[in-house]
Amino acid sequence: MNTLHHITDWKIVSGPGDFHSHCKLGSPCEIGQDGTCPMMLLLATYRRIGLWDACDPKHRACKPGNPCTQREDKFCSRIVFLVKLQHMYGTCGAGNIGHACCPSISDEERCSLFPTCPSCGVLTEIRALVLIHRRILDEYAPEERFSRPDIRHLENGLAGYLRAYEVRRGMHIDELRNQTEDAYRIEMQYARVDGYNSTVGQHPSGKQTWWQAVWLRVTAMMADRFGSKYEHSCA
Repeated sequence: MNTLHHITDWKIVSGPGDFHSHCKLGSPCEIGQDGTCPMMLLLATYRRIGLWDACDPKHRACKPGNPCTQREDKFCSRIVFLVKLQHMYGTCGAGNIGHACCPSISDEERCSLFPTCPSCGVLTEIRALVLIHRRILDEYAPEERFSRPDIRHLENGLAGYLRAYEVRRGMHIDELRNQTEDAYRIEMQYARVDGYNSTVGQHPSGKQTWWQAVWLRVTAMMADRFGSKYEHSCA
């Protein structure tokens, strides 16, 4: 059974409401909870789907059509990732007859990295740029001699990619929500009964809701008890 997945479907289960704000990706959990630490779980997810290796900052200059910049290898993880991205979203190149040069894509990759949805392809590409820039800032070596302006430039680039991801992700979520609502409206149109109007989420005009009535009684009681005047309003 083929199920359409979306990048927005990612789920990383950790402790309830605990995001371990002091923990860093790639480092042990600060409070010794590696099994439920969100950063550890995120790193495990990146590694499982191949995104961590594909976004190794040492390979940031590697691209399809050229050898790996770090070793004598035609296809490093970064190049393979980019080739798969191009293959899935129709930019393989005119010379690639029948996709003869394209690598196979696993079910896990189709689910987590390369869904058939084009909007998800854009999100995967931006996500990779975010991860590369974050890792450059976290992992650069002293011998690379980054100046303060260099670092600031990287931080600005990361901020731009984060903003782009936020905007495009929000657009895609709205698009998916609208599709769901369209399906709901079509189904209700088919199943409707003459004279029936849905009132879910609506309250008859001019009538108090149960919560409004309770609120008015409680505030009136408090005012009588303490001798104070309470102004109250219910949206």
